Amino acid sequence: MKAESDSIRRLHVLCTALVTGGLALLLGACASSSSSSSVAYSEGYIGGRTASGAVPSTSPQKSKALESRPGLGTTLGSEYTDNSVATMFYRRSQSTPDAVGSFYYNDEEGAKAMSEFLGDSSKHTGSFKLAGGRVRALLDTGWYGGKLPWYESNGKIFVIGEAGRSYFIVLENPGKEKVEVVVSVDGLDTLSGTPASASRRGYVIPPKSEIRIDGMKYNGKMRRFEFGSVRDSQAAKSGGEKGARNVGVIGVAVYVEDEAAAKMARIKEGMTRDDARAFPGS
Repeated sequence: MKAESDSIRRLHVLCTALVTGGLALLLGACASSSSSSSVAYSEGYIGGRTASGAVPSTSPQKSKALESRPGLGTTLGSEYTDNSVATMFYRRSQSTPDAVGSFYYNDEEGAKAMSEFLGDSSKHTGSFKLAGGRVRALLDTGWYGGKLPWYESNGKIFVIGEAGRSYFIVLENPGKEKVEVVVSVDGLDTLSGTPASASRRGYVIPPKSEIRIDGMKYNGKMRRFEFGSVRDSQAAKSGGEKGARNVGVIGVAVYVEDEAAAKMARIKEGMTRDDARAFPGS
């Protein structure tokens, strides 16, 4: 009876994880290009930097439910310098992405259990398609051989992490069009640390390029992603048990640039520069 009870309990935990993981699509994130030390994030149609509201510093009291949840969540580690710069990006729609996608992460035991529960599970390494192939993604620890493996089952991806390890997200744009990506981790926007929304601004990836997203903004500072417990996750610290419902999922909303609008903006700027005077004081 005890073995049967334990089995039922594990199944309940697994089902809860599948139901509460959800699709969390969010924007932005601290990143750096594979070929440059800085990455552009989008300002949109009007000037001004993306809002950078910080996660509240007062953490809700942790419940017994949080204390007992197994598996990994994302905590925030050491501070680092954000070298991103502002740029203009013209969306076809301000709030409706051209494509969305998400994937899950957990420790080996949890990722394997979730994938096998769905059936036809297989293990892989390297990057994987996301958001209908608009981008490719992977998680990396930065160490030799640090690209994290993942299980795939019925179209869902489950990346395998390890408690105590820092990690970063790599997103590649394999297409010929410039895109903006809005990224969330555990339901939090990586540019602001607040609850994510696909309509916020994100990072710009040129064609045939990739970006590296190292962490999330907290109290105005960028802090690195680290695998930790659910109870110590940033989602739990900022939103308690309700916030922790989104632990274990990373989301990406992809916007393809409206090239016609971008071209008109370049023409308008060219006309303005054509009227510039080299010696206005003469």
